[in-house]
Amino acid sequence: MPGASSTSPNSPIWTRPCTWPSTRTCRSSSPSPCFELWLLLHFRDHWGNISGYSQAKQLLVSHHPNYSKAAREFTFGRYRDGWQDAAERAQKLARVGEEAKTNPSSGMWRLIGDIVPAHLRA
Repeated sequence: MPGASSTSPNSPIWTRPCTWPSTRTCRSSSPSPCFELWLLLHFRDHWGNISGYSQAKQLLVSHHPNYSKAAREFTFGRYRDGWQDAAERAQKLARVGEEAKTNPSSGMWRLIGDIVPAHLRA
């Protein structure tokens, strides 16, 4: 849609049907220990262990005041420009496939790389 941002629910990135080539496999992208590390990596490196959601949220709040997991309150726009930096930072934390064994780490960069259209990766 002309003029629609990629984070708009009416944007083509969100409204077109998803297809998955039969040659691809689906991998879990669950970060260890939580999704908030992935969000934090949009703003800065983080190398120390994270004990769980509370600690990760505390680190994230300086970049995203009033952060909440609730989708109705979540603002994706603040993360749009930093996802490539986050992916680079996440890749430095653990070897591919070792994310679940490493704290901190996040495999979200692989998921995002798979779903972000090529023209938005440049």
